[in-house]
Amino acid sequence: MDKEKNEIKNSIDKLNPTGEQSARMWERLSKTVSEMEDSETLDHNTSTQSDNIVSFEDKKASRKTLKRPIVKVLSKIAAVILTIAIAFGIDHATGGHVYAKIMDLLNIDQGRQDVVGNIDDDIDEHYNIYAPNIYHIDGEMIVFGGIRGLIIYDLNGDVVMGTIDTQKIGCVYFDSDTKETHIVKDDNKLVVFNSENDKPYGDYYIYSFDNLNGGELEPVEIGNDTELLKNYYSKWMTVYETYVYTFDMAEGNQQLSDVVYSDSTYGELSFSWVSSSGDNCNSFLVEGDKVYVLYTYNNGDGSVITQDIDLSNIMTEATTEATTNSGNVVLTEFVYTGNNKAVEAIYNYMRPEYMKMFGDESQIYIPAYIIYQEVDAGDEYLVFGNFYIHGYKLTGNILESESGAAMPGCAHLKRNGDGFEVINIEFAGDGEYYDLDIKEFTKDYPEVYDMYFDYQPERDEEIREDYIRMYVTDNNLSVEYYKDYGWDPVKLFD
Repeated sequence: MDKEKNEIKNSIDKLNPTGEQSARMWERLSKTVSEMEDSETLDHNTSTQSDNIVSFEDKKASRKTLKRPIVKVLSKIAAVILTIAIAFGIDHATGGHVYAKIMDLLNIDQGRQDVVGNIDDDIDEHYNIYAPNIYHIDGEMIVFGGIRGLIIYDLNGDVVMGTIDTQKIGCVYFDSDTKETHIVKDDNKLVVFNSENDKPYGDYYIYSFDNLNGGELEPVEIGNDTELLKNYYSKWMTVYETYVYTFDMAEGNQQLSDVVYSDSTYGELSFSWVSSSGDNCNSFLVEGDKVYVLYTYNNGDGSVITQDIDLSNIMTEATTEATTNSGNVVLTEFVYTGNNKAVEAIYNYMRPEYMKMFGDESQIYIPAYIIYQEVDAGDEYLVFGNFYIHGYKLTGNILESESGAAMPGCAHLKRNGDGFEVINIEFAGDGEYYDLDIKEFTKDYPEVYDMYFDYQPERDEEIREDYIRMYVTDNNLSVEYYKDYGWDPVKLFD
C-alpha cells in the first residue's frame, strides 16, 4: 500500500499545484486511505431494483427488455476521492492520471477489458440479466459468450482454450433489436457473422479450432460470398430452432426450478445437443460464486449434471500473455467541455446529486440534457429542460447503459462573471405531480409547457450521442458504440 501511496503523491505533485493545495490534497487522501486500511470492509449498503419486464412473442421476434436502474449508495471513501479530484481544479486532461491511480488504489474501476477478464468480472458484479448463451457444446467443448466476445472452453481439461474478440470484427449484436450476431459451428471451424431483419449481410469470419492455445484467435478466412452467407445463416437457423427456453424447461424438475425461481442469473435459452451415449440433452449456464456453472439436463431420465466453468484456468501457452494484457481500465468522471456556460453550471451543480442518486462507483455517469428554452429574466436566468443522466459500464469498445433517470425541471441561475451560478432547480415529481409541477414552473411561460411533452426520439438520441462523443473524445477512449439493453449498439463515429 505504501508504494501505491507514493505513486499517487508523486502524481499529484506533477500537477504543479501550490504548496498549500498539494499539502491539503495529500492530507485528505492519506486520511481517506488510512480509514480504508482500518476497516475490514467498505459499507456499500447496496440495494437493487430487480424488476425486469421481458416479453417474447416468438423466437424470431424482436426481444426488448426494460431494465430498471440499479441503485447503489456511494461509499464514503469514493465520495471523498471524487471530491479531491474536483475540489482543487485538477485539469481533466492532465489530472486523469492522478484520478486513475486513486481510483485504481481503491479498486473503483471498469474492470478488465480483455475477453476473459471482462466476462469473468461480470460474474462478480452481477451486471447481467441473463448468463451468456451457449453456441455449441458437445461434451468435450463449450462455446459461449456475448457482447464482449466468445470463449472456447475445454470441458475435460477445465481450461480456456481460446477466445474470439467479436468487437474487433464489428459483430456486436447480442440482445439487440433489428441486427443480430450469429455463431455457428461448421466442421472444425467457428463462423461469426451478422444479420439485419433476418437477412445476413457483410463479412463472415471463420476461426479454426486447430489454432487453440488459450489465446485470442484470429480469423483464418474472411469473406462476403452471398451464397455462403445464406448457407451459414441456414445452418444457424437449424440450430437455433432447437433451443428451448430455460424457464419453460425447468417446469416439473425440482433442481432446475430451484435455479430459475431463485435470484440466480441463468441463460435465457438452453442449447440442445446429443451426448456421445445418444442422450438428448439441454445445457445452460448459471452465474455461480466466481465461476459459471454449466447445467446439463438429460431429457430421457430427467437427471441434471453440473460442472464449474472456471475462467481463471487458461492454457499454459497463453497464460503469460493473458496476464500481461488484462490490466484494469479506469474511467475518469465526465466533465462538460461544451460552449453553453449555463449547461456547464447546471451539470457541475447536479454532479454530486447524481452520485447520491445512483452511487454505483463502477459506472460512469454521462448527462444528456434536452434544453427546451433559456430565458434571460433580468434578475435571474432560467433554463427549462429535461436533465437526463445515464450510467454506463465499459465493455470493451462499448458503453453499456446500466441505469438512468429523466429529470424534467427548471434551473434558476444568476450570472457570475463570464459564467453562471445555480441558485436552485425545480424538478417535476412522479405520478400526478409530474404534470402539476411542470405547469407550476412554466406558468409564466405557457409556450414552454408543451415542450416537455413533445417527444422527439431522433433529436433526443442525437443529443445523447453528442454528450457521449464529448466524453469519449475528451478522454481519448477507444469506445465505438453505446448500447441500451435489448437494442442495437449505436455507432458513435463514422
